[in-house]
Amino acid sequence: METRHKTVIVVMVTLALIGAIVSFYWAQDSKSTRGWIAAAWTVLPPIWFWAEYTFLTKEDEKNDEKYRARLKFSQDCASKVWLAVGGIFSASYFDLLGKLAEH
Repeated sequence: METRHKTVIVVMVTLALIGAIVSFYWAQDSKSTRGWIAAAWTVLPPIWFWAEYTFLTKEDEKNDEKYRARLKFSQDCASKVWLAVGGIFSASYFDLLGKLAEH
């Protein structure tokens, strides 16, 4: 994996996590905003996984078994973070977090 690819990944992950945290607190009082954020968080990460492989991965890397294994591992880890944050957004959208705090 070349340095440019790693830099793009680090920047995208950092922006996504900062965006998730900021938007989570920003949207506490607006259910429609929370819905849009949850929808974006549901759709955008899979698009990123596809774009990363399609546009950032060179053809010779696509044929490299070791590279594909690393890419698969990193996307597997990222998908778990995506699922966790998506779960928090979904719970926030349906006001489950507030209901849990009341009990």
